[in-house]
Amino acid sequence: MIRITELSLPWGDPTETRTQDALRRAILKRLALREQDLEGFTVYKRSHDARRKDREIAFVYIVDVTVQPRRAGSRCTRAWRSSLASVRSSNACAAT
Repeated sequence: MIRITELSLPWGDPTETRTQDALRRAILKRLALREQDLEGFTVYKRSHDARRKDREIAFVYIVDVTVQPRRAGSRCTRAWRSSLASVRSSNACAAT
């Protein structure tokens, strides 16, 4: 399972098929996955962002994503591992 944070979408009813499709497309784009690699997702948290008057109100999602197992050398796996390494190194610096 992968947790994606700060996935922002325009304001809309989250139960509509259109919004679910937009969420699916945003997840695929963020993780650089193909449609068939995505097994499913669940919304962990949904909040709204209305901080700026020059932008529309948006929903900000935190979603848990389940993907098909991939080969160890795939592009998505390498990018995911490198992003984990950068988060770990920044957390290690903050702890000291």
